[in-house]
Amino acid sequence: MAVALSGRRVRLQLRATELLTLGTCSFGVTSLLSLGWSILANAEINRSAALFSVSTIFCASVGLLILMTVALTVIQESASARALMRVHFLSSPSQAEAAGDQP
Repeated sequence: MAVALSGRRVRLQLRATELLTLGTCSFGVTSLLSLGWSILANAEINRSAALFSVSTIFCASVGLLILMTVALTVIQESASARALMRVHFLSSPSQAEAAGDQP
Protein backbone atom coordinates (compact mmCIF):
# COMPACT_ATOMS: atom_id res chain seq x y z
CA MET A 1 0.00 0.00 0.00
CA ALA A 2 2.85 2.38 0.82
CA VAL A 3 4.46 1.79 -2.58
CA ALA A 4 1.17 2.52 -4.37
CA LEU A 5 0.67 5.72 -2.36
CA SER A 6 4.26 6.80 -3.01
CA GLY A 7 3.82 6.19 -6.72
CA ARG A 8 0.61 8.22 -6.74
CA ARG A 9 2.32 11.09 -4.93
CA VAL A 10 5.16 11.15 -7.46
CA ARG A 11 2.71 11.17 -10.38
CA LEU A 12 0.70 13.98 -8.78
CA GLN A 13 3.85 16.01 -8.08
CA LEU A 14 5.00 15.63 -11.68
CA ARG A 15 1.56 16.59 -12.98
CA ALA A 16 1.45 19.64 -10.70
CA THR A 17 4.91 20.73 -11.85
CA GLU A 18 4.01 20.35 -15.52
CA LEU A 19 0.71 22.20 -15.08
CA LEU A 20 2.38 24.95 -13.08
CA THR A 21 4.87 25.43 -15.91
CA LEU A 22 2.06 25.55 -18.49
CA GLY A 23 0.06 28.01 -16.40
CA THR A 24 3.07 30.25 -15.94
CA CYS A 25 3.79 30.17 -19.68
CA SER A 26 0.16 31.03 -20.41
CA PHE A 27 0.36 34.10 -18.20
CA GLY A 28 3.65 35.05 -19.89
CA VAL A 29 1.95 34.90 -23.29
CA THR A 30 -0.93 36.92 -21.82
CA SER A 31 1.53 39.62 -20.77
CA LEU A 32 3.05 39.79 -24.25
CA LEU A 33 -0.39 39.90 -25.88
CA SER A 34 -1.46 42.66 -23.49
CA LEU A 35 1.59 44.67 -24.46
CA GLY A 36 0.82 44.22 -28.16
CA TRP A 37 -2.84 45.05 -27.54
CA SER A 38 -1.96 48.31 -25.78
CA ILE A 39 0.47 49.30 -28.54
CA LEU A 40 -2.11 48.63 -31.27
CA ALA A 41 -4.88 50.36 -29.32
CA ASN A 42 -2.73 53.46 -28.94
CA ALA A 43 -1.93 53.35 -32.65
CA GLU A 44 -5.70 53.20 -33.31
CA ILE A 45 -5.55 49.98 -35.32
CA ASN A 46 -8.96 48.66 -34.23
CA ARG A 47 -9.17 45.27 -35.96
CA SER A 48 -5.76 44.08 -34.78
CA ALA A 49 -6.41 45.47 -31.31
CA ALA A 50 -9.65 43.48 -31.14
CA LEU A 51 -7.80 40.30 -32.16
CA PHE A 52 -5.18 40.91 -29.49
CA SER A 53 -7.86 41.57 -26.86
CA VAL A 54 -9.64 38.29 -27.61
CA SER A 55 -6.31 36.42 -27.59
CA THR A 56 -5.35 38.04 -24.29
CA ILE A 57 -8.62 37.12 -22.61
CA PHE A 58 -8.40 33.56 -23.96
CA CYS A 59 -4.80 33.03 -22.74
CA ALA A 60 -5.59 34.51 -19.34
CA SER A 61 -8.62 32.21 -19.00
CA VAL A 62 -6.57 29.17 -19.98
CA GLY A 63 -3.84 30.16 -17.52
CA LEU A 64 -6.35 30.59 -14.72
CA LEU A 65 -7.95 27.21 -15.48
CA ILE A 66 -4.54 25.51 -15.49
CA LEU A 67 -3.51 27.11 -12.19
CA MET A 68 -6.81 26.04 -10.60
CA THR A 69 -6.05 22.50 -11.79
CA VAL A 70 -2.61 22.79 -10.19
CA ALA A 71 -4.22 23.77 -6.90
CA LEU A 72 -6.53 20.74 -7.01
CA THR A 73 -3.61 18.46 -7.91
CA VAL A 74 -1.57 19.75 -4.98
CA ILE A 75 -4.54 19.11 -2.66
CA GLN A 76 -4.74 15.52 -3.96
CA GLU A 77 -1.00 15.09 -3.46
CA SER A 78 -1.27 16.35 0.11
CA ALA A 79 -4.07 13.85 0.79
CA SER A 80 -1.84 11.07 -0.58
CA ALA A 81 1.01 12.23 1.64
CA ARG A 82 -1.26 12.15 4.71
CA ALA A 83 -2.47 8.66 3.79
CA LEU A 84 1.12 7.51 3.33
CA MET A 85 2.06 8.91 6.73
CA ARG A 86 -0.88 7.07 8.32
CA VAL A 87 0.24 3.80 6.68
CA HIS A 88 3.78 4.41 7.91
CA PHE A 89 2.57 5.29 11.41
CA LEU A 90 0.37 2.18 11.64
CA SER A 91 3.06 -0.15 10.32
CA SER A 92 5.99 1.16 12.35
CA PRO A 93 6.48 0.34 16.02
CA SER A 94 5.85 3.11 18.49
CA GLN A 95 8.79 4.98 19.92
CA ALA A 96 8.38 3.21 23.25
CA GLU A 97 8.42 -0.21 21.59
CA ALA A 98 11.43 0.77 19.47
CA ALA A 99 13.32 1.82 22.58
CA GLY A 100 12.53 -1.47 24.29
CA ASP A 101 10.28 0.13 26.93
CA GLN A 102 7.45 -2.33 26.55
CA PRO A 103 5.23 -2.70 29.62
